[in-house]
Amino acid sequence: MMQETEVLDQLSRSKVYQDFERAFREVTQMPLHLAAPNKRLSACNGNGHRYAHQLLDKTEIPVRLGDKIIGMLQMGQQTFETTATERHIGLERQSRDAGMSGGFGRTGDDDCQIFVPSQSRYEAMVRLLEIFAQQLSFFANEILIEQDEREPYRVRLARAYISNHQSEYFSLSDLARSVHVSTFYLCKIFKKATGLTFIEFRNRLRIKMAKKLLVNPNLSVSEIAYSVGFQSLTQFNRLFRRTVGESPTAFRCTLKSR
Repeated sequence: MMQETEVLDQLSRSKVYQDFERAFREVTQMPLHLAAPNKRLSACNGNGHRYAHQLLDKTEIPVRLGDKIIGMLQMGQQTFETTATERHIGLERQSRDAGMSGGFGRTGDDDCQIFVPSQSRYEAMVRLLEIFAQQLSFFANEILIEQDEREPYRVRLARAYISNHQSEYFSLSDLARSVHVSTFYLCKIFKKATGLTFIEFRNRLRIKMAKKLLVNPNLSVSEIAYSVGFQSLTQFNRLFRRTVGESPTAFRCTLKSR
């Protein structure tokens, strides 16, 4: 299986990450890094956000691969090395230019001051990073889905079978019989090679197909859900949002605005 560090390295060198990092830094004046995971989540958790004492600590958003955290999007505070007056004037000018008047406060002493956003603006930044982290998780899964050369032969057969029958119903036992191994052994080698269970892998492929079909305005969301193999519209909407970061309808609206 491709190592998690290799996946993280590919993500950090990808154009989508580098473009987002530049845009995020330009708009927010906050540094952003994609780093290896820490054991500690400093400024947010799965149940909500906390203001982290005016952002004096790093904010870390996990990037997941299946049920594992493979990286952290780290947003740190920006320290300005100019004089206090110059810093205040400069930041106010940046805020006005970006249409963000009144969105920043100031903390620290006269020699080293740190400017922080308001709580509502900070929470909006965190939400933006959470959405982007979901996208990176999806790209990480795609990296594993598309890699062939390091996979065992039986795993390649299983992936090909799933791809060719992804819109049909079949069980794990059906899949194991098709590649002539036991279900236990298939589960073991498939998860080790791809980082995903059989169900997770199949759902990812279905979501990927659904994203392509959503380009067609003549197809309803429910038609797309059933055509790619989901038996429930509710399940499709839930998995699509979890994987892509927004609902199928919102994703389609985003396509129209491009």
